[in-house]
Amino acid sequence: MSRSVARALQRVRHAVLSNTALVAPRDATSAPARATELVRRAFASRSPRGAVARYVVTSFGPDRPGIVSAITRQVVNARGNVESSRMARLHGDFTISMLVSFARDGSTAESVEKFTSALAAIEGLTTSVRESSEIKKSHTSGMSDNERMAYKRILLRGTDFPGLTNTFAEFLAARNINIESMSTDTQPASFGQEDLFIIEALVKLTSDCEVKNTKALAVALETLERNLGVDIEVLDHEPIV
Repeated sequence: MSRSVARALQRVRHAVLSNTALVAPRDATSAPARATELVRRAFASRSPRGAVARYVVTSFGPDRPGIVSAITRQVVNARGNVESSRMARLHGDFTISMLVSFARDGSTAESVEKFTSALAAIEGLTTSVRESSEIKKSHTSGMSDNERMAYKRILLRGTDFPGLTNTFAEFLAARNINIESMSTDTQPASFGQEDLFIIEALVKLTSDCEVKNTKALAVALETLERNLGVDIEVLDHEPIV
């Protein structure tokens, strides 16, 4: 066994041991035995190199310990693979979005149907499962230089006021800048009594955008920065594969 595989096994074993008690019944086998079995099944269910079917899974409900463990356990049981995910706690509620892949074969439809039913049975969660709309690129070797430079990270910080997120989103939409992911948050400012609002967005500059690079995007955002009285920073980002 190579060192990299051994380290990976150790990390997965640790993660499973940390979460097993949240979802396992009291009369089940010992935690180490369950962890070993889940590690074996997790590695056995990794997506093959062949064709895969990808599904977008969205779940939300009242927050409680063990939700992530319960959801990802069903991915393992269905021999699926989580390719990417986003999770957030919004006050008393929890939401998770995942891109899950399944081997594309004669049993794919049945596996996805059972997987969907198993998620629906998790108490307190509302879940939707649908096939992904986009074919995911398997590597970046075929990307042009323009594609590699297309992803930008935008950080906005300023005084919170109603409509700030919409103003920012409309600015990007008007210039055909696509939002790949975005998160917002508020926190007490270090001065004054106003809350500080923070937007972190990952965007993609496509060929039909008004702006084509980091400098052009930063210049375009300067007007928005002045009008809103906020600070905006633009950074390069690695391509999404």
